[in-house]
Amino acid sequence: MGACHLIQISSLSLNDIEFLFKRAFEFKKKGKASFSSLLQGRELGILFYEPSTRTKLSFELAATRLGAKVLSLDLASSSLQKGESFEETAKTLEALGFDGLVIRSQEHQVVKEIAHFMQIPVINAGTGIQQHPTQALLDAFTLQEVLSGNLKGLKVIFMGDFQHSRVFRSTASLLDTLGCEVGVYSEKERDRGKSKWRFLENLEEVLAWSPDVFYLLRNQKERWQGDKQEKMKNDCWIGLKEFLAGGDSWLMHPGPLDKDQRFILDLPNCLVNQQVENGVWIRMAVLEFCLRGRNE
Repeated sequence: MGACHLIQISSLSLNDIEFLFKRAFEFKKKGKASFSSLLQGRELGILFYEPSTRTKLSFELAATRLGAKVLSLDLASSSLQKGESFEETAKTLEALGFDGLVIRSQEHQVVKEIAHFMQIPVINAGTGIQQHPTQALLDAFTLQEVLSGNLKGLKVIFMGDFQHSRVFRSTASLLDTLGCEVGVYSEKERDRGKSKWRFLENLEEVLAWSPDVFYLLRNQKERWQGDKQEKMKNDCWIGLKEFLAGGDSWLMHPGPLDKDQRFILDLPNCLVNQQVENGVWIRMAVLEFCLRGRNE
């Protein structure tokens, strides 16, 4: 049997997802000091080729709470600066004796290929615009937590730069698997008909659909090519702010927030901090699942 990798959200079965949610709930219920022997003696390598605060620190916290030793590679002083390839670096860490790797990269295909030839678990911490499986898990777990379980029929609207968002691709896919109705706000007619998601062209259509959850996404400026990227109109955010201030919809964001989205942090149904907290518990479950298995 090969190593247990987590590269994309679709690789998890419903049983896997239920197991991960169950373990995350147990970790959260019993507290951070209750499971410090589960990964005792394991050594986890962290390789982040893109900036991160929440994901990187939560993986490091998760591993530490499970008793693992964590070492983060400083890319600026590594042999990557001498021309070593991403693949060679990963193989070097495996040869050094690491028990698993957590990787963030701009190149999804490269991480997939690395996982193919590695004998230790590889966990995707975000790849380009393609995948962010642990973010999807923590998002769905958070919604299950506030809604006491069943997500079937829940209406979730994504608003923002979904075209360049790995969070959108992963979270929307998982929510669809769990029975949610997924909508996307887009003023571009060409976006329609290209996927199974419900596309809504203006704020009036969005509000008429009556979403249970508004999931905001930041502008992924670092991934834009040229100067033709369309940003959401400011009056849309203003209109949304006025609607949400008097509504009871849940509000989510993977962080960091754009300046004109920060108003949601002051609203009572904002789940952003709960998402951040649950990121640790979910990543504890993922690390246990990949490095230790269910029945070790």
